[in-house]
Amino acid sequence: WGSNEDATAALSAFCIYTALLALNGTTEAFVYGVASTYRDVGMLSTVHAMVTVIAFGFVAPMLIGRYGTVGLVGANCLAMALRSIYSISFAAAYFCSQNVAGEENTNAKVERKYPAAAAAVQVFIKMVSLLRKMLPRGIVLFLFIATHRITDRTRAHLLAFEKDAMMENDGQSIRITSKSWLLSAGKHVGVGIICATAIALVAYKLEDEARRDARTMMMSTRKTTTKTRSRPRKKVD
Repeated sequence: WGSNEDATAALSAFCIYTALLALNGTTEAFVYGVASTYRDVGMLSTVHAMVTVIAFGFVAPMLIGRYGTVGLVGANCLAMALRSIYSISFAAAYFCSQNVAGEENTNAKVERKYPAAAAAVQVFIKMVSLLRKMLPRGIVLFLFIATHRITDRTRAHLLAFEKDAMMENDGQSIRITSKSWLLSAGKHVGVGIICATAIALVAYKLEDEARRDARTMMMSTRKTTTKTRSRPRKKVD
């Protein structure tokens, strides 16, 4: 896998797809949770159908023809992104209609004259606000990109080492149990572990809501485990 450029590129693209898949799942769960009419659910189904036609009927063939497997993953990423955008816009419109933030209207004249435009602006502002709350901080995204670049360079260094070793051994592959290979591979894995640890620490420090959710999950897990252990076992005759 490491020496297969197509496989490594596909796995890298799949990491982005997984993030978009999680975003889509969360936002669509909200839509299904608050949708109160058949029209809302039907509109969501219509959007899904339109996204499928756009992403896989038009975009996917072009991307696959040019980028292969990565193009297919890219088409899926586009589909998840478009579906998420609709779900976020639905959530923004819902919050605006409920006036969750309790914001006072400072442009009443504009709203009376252009109600549709004013409503669209409010929904867009709410969408931006929701996205800022949902997406990781900029420094966290930067660390993800930096990690990709760093680990890509260490992988390239490992492949270059394997290629040089094959040339020295008259075309024979180097054994993965050899000390030199283990040392070179260990550096690559070690760099990845350090980068992953750095991202986790920074995200835990900066993402307040994620930190609170993690603590809540840990406390709930501990309580559940304690209750399970404290239950008396039934005696079997």
